[in-house]
Parts: sequence; C-alpha cells; structure tokens
Amino acid sequence: MGTDTAAGWGRKRGSLKVAGMGVCLLVMKTVYTVKEAQRSMAQLVRTAESGRMATITRHDKTVAYVLGEEQLTGLLETMEILADPKAMKAIRDAEAGVGKTYSLDDLED
Repeated sequence: MGTDTAAGWGRKRGSLKVAGMGVCLLVMKTVYTVKEAQRSMAQLVRTAESGRMATITRHDKTVAYVLGEEQLTGLLETMEILADPKAMKAIRDAEAGVGKTYSLDDLED
C-alpha cells in the first residue's frame, strides 16, 4: 500500500500512523457481509476480541452480531442486575441518596 503523508497520516497494512508522533492506531473492519465473514473468520474474531462488536449483514440488512467474551459477559451481568427488583431498588436508593451507609471503620476485617 502507498503512504499518504500530505494529510499527516501514513497508511500501511491496515493501520494508521500519525506522522512524526510514533502513534499507531489499528483500523479494524466492524461490518461484514455473510460472504466476507465466511472468508475472514479470523479477522472477525479479532474484531470481537478487541472489544468491538462485529456486525454481519446480508443484502444490506443486519442479520447477526459477534461479540467478544468480555462484552457478552458484561451484557449478561447487566441484564441480571436489571431483572433483580432488590438490586434495582438499591441502585435507585443510592442514586437518590437514600439508604443506610457505613463507614469503613465500622466494617469487620
């Protein structure tokens, strides 16, 4: 690939480099057609592992998403908290400044 330094950015092997700054930002694709996903499974998994959601489309319509383990775990934990009425009440009370508080000295070791 060529390098475009007129704009201050160098482009090589799918990454962007800020001219003279020693910074390298990796540009990863996040939307794949079904055919692209089949051909580029390793790249799709790397996208998900990096914390980005990979979207798979067919005829310009989204048909699936690929999430990394960390994203999916966080989503499931959030859903669990949202489904727990006691947890939601505790969150609302804390946000409203209502509820019992304890000092660190009062807590047992």
